[in-house]
Amino acid sequence: MRSTAKYEQRLLSEMKAAAWLGMSQRTLWQRRHDGLIPFVRDGGRIKYDIGDLTQYVDERRVDKTTPSAIAEPSETDQ
Repeated sequence: MRSTAKYEQRLLSEMKAAAWLGMSQRTLWQRRHDGLIPFVRDGGRIKYDIGDLTQYVDERRVDKTTPSAIAEPSETDQ
């Protein structure tokens, strides 16, 4: 049997997850809605696994030495 406390420590509320990611709750909701950030439904509450949030950030990490990372945005990007 797994400890409930162990899971509660790694599951963040929407407010805490948004703060951890450095974004608004609205942006977090939109990214969840778009399927970009996984979530856990706990009854009527939405929770975010810290492992999923870490993976989300890691997948978007940009290496500063990559030419495309330091290039100026093109006119189509603006």
